[in-house]
Amino acid sequence: MTALPPGSSSSLRALFSYELHDGAIDSAAIGRIHRGDIDDWISAVARAGWFTSTDIRTLEQRWRADPRALLDTLLAGRTK
Repeated sequence: MTALPPGSSSSLRALFSYELHDGAIDSAAIGRIHRGDIDDWISAVARAGWFTSTDIRTLEQRWRADPRALLDTLLAGRTK
């Protein structure tokens, strides 16, 4: 699997900041990730226009293989 370009993590945190409410992700989103239902997040990455098609495929492969990686990405943007 190829690596994502530098700065990708901060771009993803910015893109998904809407997922955080008072520093937490809602339980429905966590359930969807746990079930592997990540299509909305992949679509959001694709629509943003910030990533190449290779980057999007890499993220999709990573998140499908390890949904926890998506959850970690979402939680990385929270404030404590």
